[in-house]
Amino acid sequence: MKAYLIRIVASALLVTFCDMLAPKGWKKYMSIVTGLLLLAILLEPVARLQKIDFFADYQPAQAQLSQGTQLYAELLQKEFSKNLSTDIRERILSEFLVDVSVEAMVETDDAGNLLRIPKIIISGKNLPEKIRERIAYIYDVDEVILCAD
Repeated sequence: MKAYLIRIVASALLVTFCDMLAPKGWKKYMSIVTGLLLLAILLEPVARLQKIDFFADYQPAQAQLSQGTQLYAELLQKEFSKNLSTDIRERILSEFLVDVSVEAMVETDDAGNLLRIPKIIISGKNLPEKIRERIAYIYDVDEVILCAD
């Protein structure tokens, strides 16, 4: 009960503060929104008795946000892999004059930050062994695989 009263007082103070800061043209809209917020807070105990959750619809939004973050991280991982493959291919072409195809695998964290490069697969004809050493050294790769076509 004490928490409920504190929530009502805090909400009333917030409504008053918003009303003071709102521009004249927005006052009627702000009073509608803040009035609905106060009404929802005041009716919360009644809703609990009826087992109604006013804010149940807002919980899936957090699930969608985490799913969006995961998709963003996967997109960044694909983009890192593509850009790294292009960079390695151009480097090999300029340093060793060999045309190759490159597949780079990268690992990212949940935020999409690059963690490490576990494996790079280089395919082409007449691949010198120095390519493996050079790429492993430059990109700090765990494993470089050369595949002859």
